[in-house]
Amino acid sequence: MTHLDPQNASPKTTTLSTPGRWATLAYGVVCYLLFHVSFVWLVLFLNDVSIVPTVNSGTPRHWGAAIAINLGLVLLFGLQHSVMARWSFKQALTKIIPEPAERATYVLATVACLIAAYVFWSPMTSEMWRVDDPAAVHSILGLQAVGWLVLVAATFALNHFHLFGLTQAWSAFRSRSVPALEFRTPWLYRVVRHPIQLGILIGIWAAPVMTVGHFVFSTAMTTYMFVGLFFEERDLVRRFGQRYLTYRQTVPKVIPRLWPSGSGARPHEAPAKRDVRRA
Repeated sequence: MTHLDPQNASPKTTTLSTPGRWATLAYGVVCYLLFHVSFVWLVLFLNDVSIVPTVNSGTPRHWGAAIAINLGLVLLFGLQHSVMARWSFKQALTKIIPEPAERATYVLATVACLIAAYVFWSPMTSEMWRVDDPAAVHSILGLQAVGWLVLVAATFALNHFHLFGLTQAWSAFRSRSVPALEFRTPWLYRVVRHPIQLGILIGIWAAPVMTVGHFVFSTAMTTYMFVGLFFEERDLVRRFGQRYLTYRQTVPKVIPRLWPSGSGARPHEAPAKRDVRRA
């Protein structure tokens, strides 16, 4: 999910020693690569590809214990995402680690929470629906792939490498200031305000086989996303005022509008989205 980042409101230069610059760059690259491992694992996890722990693998437990464990794992992910995105937490964290490593640390914590969910997930394998027709199965999997592609494209539409902490690490390595983030609405953000969340929703719900465990995961993640978006948009209105209100009136939140807006404002006149704070 997206978050305001006042820490990056203006360019700033962080001076590190030569070993510190190399360590920060290596740390950023490792965290970036680990996130991609966790993302690929998410796709395998939800599609029950058994080369890794999946949503339907593991030791079955009583349904009450399974729900409690699974919801707790999603809650852990949500708390990490929400708490570490707060400006006060970031200020405290950068007293311990170099500021250019803050975003990479956020990414690493996200990876840790995702992998914990994959490894400790309690299977609930009763099926809510199953599609057996080969054409329908391939259509659903194709739709799921579109969701993941929308997610990835949305990160690149803004600033992919800043989102994952590489820009900050590279700028520190070169002893340069971190480029200021611009407020803009690139192509996907003229269709929907939160295309990253749209991609995630398609990816986690488009499934030819939906077990109870998969349903619990998707429902909990969907609930978390919409709760987070409520607070995020409140922050955006507080910061950008009428400009964001105009954007919100013109561009739908998550579900793209299939008809023209009646407000008379065109999407490209809306303020641009700022950088993404959650994946």
